[in-house]
Amino acid sequence: MLRRKKFIVKRSFYRNLIIVTILVITTLGTAIFSFKYMNIKMADKAQTQIEERLNSLDSQYSKQYLEEMMLKNKILFSKSYVSNISLENDITLLKENGFHREVIDSTNKNNAFTEFFTQKKLTLIESYSAILSINSENIIYDVNEKDGNVYVRYDKNKIEVLSVEINNTTFFENNAFFKTYSKDEYQATKNISKDAIKREFYNEKNIKKADENLIKFLVKDAKNHGLDRIYINGELYNITFFN
Repeated sequence: MLRRKKFIVKRSFYRNLIIVTILVITTLGTAIFSFKYMNIKMADKAQTQIEERLNSLDSQYSKQYLEEMMLKNKILFSKSYVSNISLENDITLLKENGFHREVIDSTNKNNAFTEFFTQKKLTLIESYSAILSINSENIIYDVNEKDGNVYVRYDKNKIEVLSVEINNTTFFENNAFFKTYSKDEYQATKNISKDAIKREFYNEKNIKKADENLIKFLVKDAKNHGLDRIYINGELYNITFFN
């Protein structure tokens, strides 16, 4: 009886041992599988991140390469434009037609009594055409290697009177006792008149107009040659929106 009881206890122990062993193996297997799955998942995530980084670097490199090529082409285009500019001509900026009146009075006015008898006055009326211009040699062109844009600079004081053409001249004399002016005096009066026209024409208002016309000329010329922008005396002119 005692022997039978021991056998039952022993069989129960081995059965429990087997059950425990199975549980341990099952738990350990699950843990190993979970750990392996986690490692695979982490590896896949790392691989994805690497691929995304490589794609990003490739995209950045392609973008940088494209930008560098575009800049090189822009610099070459701008240099070609500058090299073809003529530097030996005057650019007409403002032309004005008008009349000028010049009076030369040679009357002796020291004595009011004798003034009537010494009266000698010459009045000259001239129609003229005057031009303000700047020589292209005074306009400096540069190409900026950093952005490929054309930079233009000039001194507004280089705008000057190119010419004054006298179209018609009329003289009026007011002389006493047949006093007359000689040909030399007529010519001297014409020279005085022409100098006066130059001084009157070369005024602040006309210089400002000429300067504005020069800017329009430079922008239009750049537009006609395919530029999209130009810097003039440090100021940006976007040709696309410039009228």
